Amino acid sequence: MLLDEPDLVGAIVAAVRRAVPAALPVSAKMRLGHRDSALMLDNALAIRQPHGPALDWAALLPLVAQYWQHIATFVQPKHCAGRLKQWLNLLRRRHTEAQLAFDAVRTISDPSLVSARLFATA
Repeated sequence: MLLDEPDLVGAIVAAVRRAVPAALPVSAKMRLGHRDSALMLDNALAIRQPHGPALDWAALLPLVAQYWQHIATFVQPKHCAGRLKQWLNLLRRRHTEAQLAFDAVRTISDPSLVSARLFATA
């Protein structure tokens, strides 16, 4: 779930913070039991748009580029493109731009061609 919606944790934290006012005394916050915490989490999830991303593609693309650079440090070059395509495939569920990116590199396995296709600056 976090792979296709990398901003989910941030969205939950933000929603929980909205549900528990900052002005609430620390002692009152500590008294929130497990049931109350679970209820706040349920409310946080309900606030999320079930089919729309909170993190837009423009904000997500730098993370994809960072992941691409990271996997190159420990994955053999012939496998790098496959790792990236797996994540793009998951991201397609919520981001139409990920579909376009996936289509652009679907048949490419050469890392330099993938970089040129997805991350080239114009």
